[in-house]
Amino acid sequence: MRPEPPPNTNEPRREATLHGPSMPFTLSSRTHGRSTTEPQNVIPGPARRSWLSRLLAGELALPPFAPCPARPHAEAATLSRLLGCPDLFVLDCPDSAARERHFLNLARAAAERGERLLIVTPDPTVADRLVEALAPDRALRVIRALADDENPVRPSPAVSRLTATHAGATRAEQLRREAAQTASRLATRLSNFERGAECHAKLESIEAERREAIERRSRIEAEVRANPGAPPTRCREIQSERESIRLRRAELERMPATKSGILSRLFGLGKTAPAPDAALELKSLAERDAALAAECEAESSRGIADEIASRQESLNRRLAELEADAKRIDVILRELHPQAASEDTIENSSPSRATRAELERELAVARTRDEELAAAGADLPRRLLLETQIVVGTPGSVDSDPIFAALGERPFERLVLDRAEELNDAAFDCFTPLASRWILAGDASPPATPIANGRPRRAPEPTLLHRLALRLDREPWRIVGNRLVVRLVPLADRGHAPLVREPLLDHPDVELGMATVNGEPLLAEIAFPAAMPIHTAKSFLFTQLGEVALRTLGEPEWSTGETEHVATWPPFDGVNGEWIELESGIRERVAGHGPLAYTGAIAFDTAIWDESAAREWLAARIAPHLSRVAVLPCIRTANPIFAR
Repeated sequence: MRPEPPPNTNEPRREATLHGPSMPFTLSSRTHGRSTTEPQNVIPGPARRSWLSRLLAGELALPPFAPCPARPHAEAATLSRLLGCPDLFVLDCPDSAARERHFLNLARAAAERGERLLIVTPDPTVADRLVEALAPDRALRVIRALADDENPVRPSPAVSRLTATHAGATRAEQLRREAAQTASRLATRLSNFERGAECHAKLESIEAERREAIERRSRIEAEVRANPGAPPTRCREIQSERESIRLRRAELERMPATKSGILSRLFGLGKTAPAPDAALELKSLAERDAALAAECEAESSRGIADEIASRQESLNRRLAELEADAKRIDVILRELHPQAASEDTIENSSPSRATRAELERELAVARTRDEELAAAGADLPRRLLLETQIVVGTPGSVDSDPIFAALGERPFERLVLDRAEELNDAAFDCFTPLASRWILAGDASPPATPIANGRPRRAPEPTLLHRLALRLDREPWRIVGNRLVVRLVPLADRGHAPLVREPLLDHPDVELGMATVNGEPLLAEIAFPAAMPIHTAKSFLFTQLGEVALRTLGEPEWSTGETEHVATWPPFDGVNGEWIELESGIRERVAGHGPLAYTGAIAFDTAIWDESAAREWLAARIAPHLSRVAVLPCIRTANPIFAR
């Protein structure tokens, strides 16, 4: 159920002014081009003051809500509650520095959740500081809204660049420049890709030819020896001369022979021998033939060696040329791919078809984006303002800054009103149509009673923030002065009944706060010493009053061991804490300190409790987190606005 904010009807301009310490908190119902009908995600109410008056009168019950998971830290726990609240939330914090830091955390968290946030503060200096702190985060779209009486060059240069007048034009120029640079960069990458592809193809061709040349070089000697080719000229001359010698030797061998010895001559018996002159010539011819054969063999070997050397030299020259070409292409590749060159992975950086297709697709998208931005023309700054996530301004800026006209009928998801103690009912009504959820931040304490001539004067009317805090506060634990107080009855439920504090006889450091409601005494709260550990105070509540004050965050995770069923809350899983005894066989682990302590786990003894009974016991005692008021502690750092 979402609360019913007052409608923004078509009625004359109406102003509500409540003076603050630094400047008037002036609000107006002018819409500056915005539709006067209610935003679609805000449920209109039947009358302007119906929702707020019913809420303050206690006639309207706001729905329960569950906080978002967060770490057990004071500001983180408050932020988780605030992000989970579906309607109105009060940040009670008189310290401006603590509020500013919480606004920064809220802005970043809302942007992460995709929500649009409006922060309105009467102090322009606070607005400037918030924008300066958020500006370095490039993931955020921040606008500093200006009122008519604010000088646009008065803030720092970082803030001036983020006003609506400059931010839209600056952002448009930046987007156009980035789109053109992206398209140019992708075109260069694609060109380099194509050149790289050509270079890799050439390298592959060179490598194939190099391997072939090396293989041919290894076969040269065998090929030359197998096919020596035509003999050298000298060999041909030797062959001719040897042929002449062969013919002469044949001729000499055919000449008549003579027989040696007396018997040979008398009786024709014995061996025959050539004539002495022929024998000498045959011997000379044989020697000459052998010499020529040796010379021919030597000439042939020399010719083969020369042929082998000639062919190898030719291939070596070609290999050197190929190596030079490969080195030249390698240099080109290293210029095209410096990263691959630095990692010595040129040989493995061959482009693929998929990479080329991706580059072509990216280039097409970049060129389309560039053309669209160029075609948008003067309308681009206004369109870019629609992407704004966070707007920070003063009350007067709502009526004058062009960012609100650019946003049109799109309300913010959350509205933060700083120094809300200066806000009255009518001013709050003027702001509610701007968002569907509202955060009022400021000092929620009652106004001090003025004193004149030593006598107290009439007490001023309580502020809207104070009345809302009284109505919405459901937080049981709180530090009040030097006491740790647990409220058993919310302030709104006991009305204006005064408290009567009485110490316990056996525990004089513990005080009971009694109130009389409708004529009946009522134990409204119990005050412990502030130094008392929270687990001791909770144990006292159970042993003395039977109160089981669980404070859980989110849904539990159940596990069963040998001796216990344990319900654990994930944000506090593993967080150290103190165990306290509750009912028979039930223990609670209390994590954290003071009013911000949470229930980290509940353990049930398996000898007494089965799992279904344990779940029923826990479900009956976990109340929804109803408090819409958070008290932020003061901070004492030198520059808290920039603290992370």
